[in-house]
Amino acid sequence: MERILELKGVKKRYGNVEVLKGINLTLKRGDFVAILGPSGSGKSTLLHIAGGLDTPTEGGVYLFGKRIDNLREAERDRYRKGKVAFIFQFHYLLEDFTVFENLTLFGELLGIPNTKERAEEILKFLKLEHRKDYKPYLLSGGERQRVSIGRALISGAPLILADEPTGNLDSKQSEEIFEYFKEINRRGTTFLVVTHNQKLLKYFNRVYHIRDGVLTD
Repeated sequence: MERILELKGVKKRYGNVEVLKGINLTLKRGDFVAILGPSGSGKSTLLHIAGGLDTPTEGGVYLFGKRIDNLREAERDRYRKGKVAFIFQFHYLLEDFTVFENLTLFGELLGIPNTKERAEEILKFLKLEHRKDYKPYLLSGGERQRVSIGRALISGAPLILADEPTGNLDSKQSEEIFEYFKEINRRGTTFLVVTHNQKLLKYFNRVYHIRDGVLTD
């Protein structure tokens, strides 16, 4: 099965502080993987390095078979464009634009063809078509997070990295978001999710734990 992501001996230091201590991790197509750990354990740093937003101090990061940590930032950004999408704890929506515009503008920025038709399909899948002309401040927390999922989906990226995606939601909303994640995963998208919420672990096919920069299964 195709290897989507590989971290080989990844270390990250900030000054004298070693945040990651030799991380090894492999994701194959169709994986739905959790990294569980408390605040300050290094899990967000790990996710950012995995997606090419940051680089390791030592070790290698391989995305779809190509090493990316030794690329220049602009080259790294070009390579991961359309291959990796991020979902963060905070939705980072454009407050002056409607739900529909938040999706279409992002798709157009990425050069995605048929952006408007794709946005319509995604909003229908996320049960947000009745909110398409609403601005984010009129939505509930769960609805805003579903829009951020839609923004990740419009890229068509085969790998989604999610950083505490339900951290601001209650348990019912969190379950709803993860039901969408599972359906997206069943359609072939690979997920790497960092969380501290043990109640969500039932959704994953593999769970790792990180503490003090060390990853264990």
